[in-house]
Amino acid sequence: MSVRIRFAGLTFLHLSTTGVEKGYAAGEVALIDPSAADAHRDLVKDVGSHLPLLVVKESSVKEVEGPDQRFPLEGAIRANWLGGATSVAGFVGWSLSGATVSLANDISKKLTVIRGTPNRDSVKGCNLDKTDWKSIEWIPSANVAAPGLELAPYWRTSPHIAARFVLGEGTLSSTTPLEPNSGQIPISLFPGDGPKAYSDALLFEKTVVFEPAITIHRPASRTMIRFDTTDLDVWVLSLDDPNHSTPSFDHFVLYSLLPWRFRVPEFDPKNACLDYKQTSGECFGMRYED
Repeated sequence: MSVRIRFAGLTFLHLSTTGVEKGYAAGEVALIDPSAADAHRDLVKDVGSHLPLLVVKESSVKEVEGPDQRFPLEGAIRANWLGGATSVAGFVGWSLSGATVSLANDISKKLTVIRGTPNRDSVKGCNLDKTDWKSIEWIPSANVAAPGLELAPYWRTSPHIAARFVLGEGTLSSTTPLEPNSGQIPISLFPGDGPKAYSDALLFEKTVVFEPAITIHRPASRTMIRFDTTDLDVWVLSLDDPNHSTPSFDHFVLYSLLPWRFRVPEFDPKNACLDYKQTSGECFGMRYED
């Protein structure tokens, strides 16, 4: 059985070798909540609700153990985020706010990360489908942006971490952007960077012997979603709620809420596929390695 989990939006990927020695996973994907702390309301007063959601096809769900509070998807996400679907009908979702999430019984720390130099020339001409997006280098690097950066040891308890997905054994790569504009707008994230295209999405893949299950842990409850499909697709999203967001909001400002301090990126509209000067509804993730 094959499991594919796509992460997209305002995310933080932590890849760690030192953390494994301390009992942590080799990889974690955190979903960012930009509006959690009152101390930064001046920066996020116009931003909508970033919904940390787990979404699957309803037909793939075998049973749910524990609290089964499903989140209404209609109007909350765009259907095209779900593998190019035209409607959210047939999909179900759960809020991940305040949760630590993982594949059940996946305690291995043998995470394989796909690396390599991205062929950024292939993006020119807006041929996103013809671009090899697998290298993790398509995801902006905090290490490159801020050499010598050390992540605070208590980052997992930050009020801006809405949820965390702990990765076990499998393969992690970048993947084709869920929001096409994300790969079509050359940007400069920090001095000396770009302008260049980035992806807004990660892909975790693994083969499982038994029927897969995902566990959603919260301090006072646990939900286990069991699946009966041999080919499972999962979407873990921290993207805009179209019902509440301001479309023109520049989401890169939100990264000033986190331990690093990025400036708002400069755009290269002359080489953009579309006539966009802002990220609009598109949100990028960052990665940090130690």
